[in-house]
Amino acid sequence: MRKAPLILALLLTAGTAHSALLTGQTPGSYSVPSGWSLVRATEFEGTKPSDETWAIWQGSVQTDRYHGGAKSLGGTYSADQNDIHWGLSTGTIGTFAEAYLSFYEWIDSNALFNDEFFLARFAVSDPFQEILADWYWAPGFNKPNATLYVVPQGVRTWRGGAKGATVPKGAWHQWEIHYRPNTSGASNGFYRVYLDGTLFTSVENANLNGTRSMTGMNIHVGGVYTKLVWMTNSPTCTVCSGAPGSGTDYCTGSQHWSGQPFSAPICRSAAYGGAYDGVDNPLPSFKRYLDDIIVMKYTDGGGGYDSQPPYITSYSPAKSATGILKTNRTISFHIKDDRTDDTGVVTTSPATVTIEGTPYTCAAGLSCTGTTADKTITFTNGSDWAYDQVVNVSISGFKDVAGNVTSTDTYSYTIQADPSPALAITTTTMAGGTVGTAYSGSALASTGGTSPYAYAVTAGTYPPGMVLSSGGTPSGTPTTAGTYNFTVTATDAASDTDDQALSIVVAPLTPGGQQVEQNSNFADTFINSGSPTVNYGDNAALRVYQWGTNTVANRIYLMDNVDIQSIPDNVAITSATLRLYLYDWDGSGGTSPMPVSAYRITSNVPDTATVTWASDTSVLGPVETVTDVPATVGWYEWSVLEAVQAAYAARQPLWLALDGGSQSVANTNRAFYSVDHTDEALWPNLTITYTNLVAPGGPSISAPGKMRVSKFKGKMR
Repeated sequence: MRKAPLILALLLTAGTAHSALLTGQTPGSYSVPSGWSLVRATEFEGTKPSDETWAIWQGSVQTDRYHGGAKSLGGTYSADQNDIHWGLSTGTIGTFAEAYLSFYEWIDSNALFNDEFFLARFAVSDPFQEILADWYWAPGFNKPNATLYVVPQGVRTWRGGAKGATVPKGAWHQWEIHYRPNTSGASNGFYRVYLDGTLFTSVENANLNGTRSMTGMNIHVGGVYTKLVWMTNSPTCTVCSGAPGSGTDYCTGSQHWSGQPFSAPICRSAAYGGAYDGVDNPLPSFKRYLDDIIVMKYTDGGGGYDSQPPYITSYSPAKSATGILKTNRTISFHIKDDRTDDTGVVTTSPATVTIEGTPYTCAAGLSCTGTTADKTITFTNGSDWAYDQVVNVSISGFKDVAGNVTSTDTYSYTIQADPSPALAITTTTMAGGTVGTAYSGSALASTGGTSPYAYAVTAGTYPPGMVLSSGGTPSGTPTTAGTYNFTVTATDAASDTDDQALSIVVAPLTPGGQQVEQNSNFADTFINSGSPTVNYGDNAALRVYQWGTNTVANRIYLMDNVDIQSIPDNVAITSATLRLYLYDWDGSGGTSPMPVSAYRITSNVPDTATVTWASDTSVLGPVETVTDVPATVGWYEWSVLEAVQAAYAARQPLWLALDGGSQSVANTNRAFYSVDHTDEALWPNLTITYTNLVAPGGPSISAPGKMRVSKFKGKMR
């Protein structure tokens, strides 16, 4: 065997996530992984197949030591180039994309080494190319340790994957070798060596076999080229230049003493530096055994060698799309590699996405997220596109760890045409309203631009008690008379806008008319059985659970005295609505919608600033109303008319409780904003509508003991 020059040591990847496939398995009990096919399983228990080689020179089938069954292939190493060897003949493996070899080895514990002692060999001839897993000597003679290399020789020659170690001896050890040849001249092959199920050494993304195809390669396990001496004369040399132990007991030259028994005197050579190391003992004789060999192969189409580059999918906007909104600034796509083993990895360097002539990378300008095998690439433009713009995109440079690179993918899409005519609000006047009467004016209208349109009051004052929906519909009940001037802005789907100055005249209340009060003057809290001694009066949330099968129960308490006391005398309350803003729920929200019941507290009213689950003794009246609350953010309402009427009649604060009840499953819950939330517009509020029984300025009779309290904003404890 020719000696490989030390040219390059490729990356050692013992820390990467590669996996052995046959650990602990033998020909008597094994499972071929999906996509692989069995080439050979050999136990040395029966007749030798015609395409196998057993025990060249010193080896034979042995019965004194075995891993499985009652036999193994073994023999004694007692001379240079002894060879205990199993081989699979050329052509047996046939066409393959990846090869996998598993075998068990025993080396006697007294074994020492001087030079090459190989584990496995994959080889083809004419032209010759082999890839070895080969132990090489440590400096000096008769060493228990060596360095395992991956060694291509022939058309492609180098050495890599160095792993120094004491050669495993004195026990059975399993070796597994996973080999993928590179495509012609490319650096996309690998050679991985596992010891007892753990990656021992490997070379990755390597040019292992140059331009030589490894189809039909032969496979060898075992072999030794342990050199005794090097000498000047050829073919034989029987003496050294100096007596053993003299310090000059070495020869020079390049010929090794082939076949010399281990018991011969050991001479040093200039190749070892000519230095005497004080050891003149010959190599000891030792035995080596091989057993339970399995060979598998992977073929293209069955999950084998990954010759396909990553591919691009899910373009947004789609290729050649037209009419894309100019406000859609985002371009995204997926880059995927469907390989299911460790090569299913998309690498993003030096990938480039060029948009309108400007290149962007994952390090600058692109967002690159997702898994190793499915990445989402996103670009967001800094401003809206122009009408009728053709956006040009070019994608290149994405690759997998096998070195396969995506072809350049160039495409374009077109932004919407400039709309004609331009967006214009056509509504110029709005109907008047009356205090205490629900507003019934028409929705705003627009033409041109790109529908749909969205409306908002952007200047001036809108009538109190009324709102303008984003769809342009005015609603609500005016609370204060006057003329209200304001500006409405319409925005279309292309972000074009138009403004319109409008006004609404609100007439004052007439005798018998309605009055509406909407205020946020609650004190609120919730109590929690999971923390029975904690008061949540300062929490920004109000949480309610359905507690039938849940270990934690919650109840919301609200108290409003200001709004009740601000209602004038001589009125008939016609409606009262409690409104809460839902913003969250745990997990999926459980049952959806979740029925939430509103109650009036009839006695033992709690103090929202101090009440806890443990201290609560409040008594709830009948259910006022039940509202189904789905897991959807927004406002939800409960009618609390009877509770408000009772509080008004008794001149008492309004006390309410919200409870999820026990009619559901665990983890059904809802979270609303409390009056401790930073945005007052999202606080709980109470809307009360009442009818005056006498005209303004007429006689007013107040019930004995009633105290009038002016309205104010804020919490009241």
